[in-house]
Amino acid sequence: MNNIYAFHGADNKVGVTMTALSVSQYIASQREDLDILFLVLSGKQNTEFIGEKTIGIEKFKNRLDSGLPIKKADVGKSKAFKNLYIISGIISELNERYYTPKTAESLIKDLTAQFSLIIVDTGSRADNGLAVGGLACASKKYFVLSQNEAVLRRFESNRGIYNNMKIKFDKLIINKYCDRDPYSANYISKRLSSDIKTLITLNLSELGRKAEREYKTILQFKDSKYMKDIKKLGDVIIPSGQLGEKEQSGKILFGRLFKSNT
Repeated sequence: MNNIYAFHGADNKVGVTMTALSVSQYIASQREDLDILFLVLSGKQNTEFIGEKTIGIEKFKNRLDSGLPIKKADVGKSKAFKNLYIISGIISELNERYYTPKTAESLIKDLTAQFSLIIVDTGSRADNGLAVGGLACASKKYFVLSQNEAVLRRFESNRGIYNNMKIKFDKLIINKYCDRDPYSANYISKRLSSDIKTLITLNLSELGRKAEREYKTILQFKDSKYMKDIKKLGDVIIPSGQLGEKEQSGKILFGRLFKSNT
């Protein structure tokens, strides 16, 4: 299963959902020949930036527990992106305990051959069954954090848990990044003993709160710096030359992305 990318966070406020959904939208806009699945396995519904009714994982639980297969036709399509499919998370968080890693693994096993790419939002908890299953299945795992002492300490304290679970993160994403912050990419790289080449920064956007109010991603508001950073992340997932072909004469032309949202 080489087409599964999991995004996991140090804390529930670092922006895992925004990041994972934005890059899903970007790739879907650039590659209409690919069917993309955005899958929420965080123990929460996580529809804050979708703004439309979605099909949740609860719809599939009985079938998964019974060993019945899930088909692409069962999954809801995004209204804004014709090749982006969405399975949102658990509506009632009290039911989280009824979901195990096997639930996530069964769902992903059913769907991996039916989608070109699956991007998974695994939230920020290592004790959540769905998240553990999603991380176990992912071919690449990206860890999202921010320039915040409490966030860095939490990652440092939980690192042993991930090591014991044999979960290794391929990239560290510093979200809401500000160049003037003393917690620079170099500082974080040295502190976490990570190669600077494994770090990706996503610029802090002033449109973050507006996006939350309007149930959209920052990407959909045409923030140029954020768009460039999401493009950079998208090019990591699908190598450069296959994505971002709309960049001409210094202009970033996300025609399909915003045409589909008008």
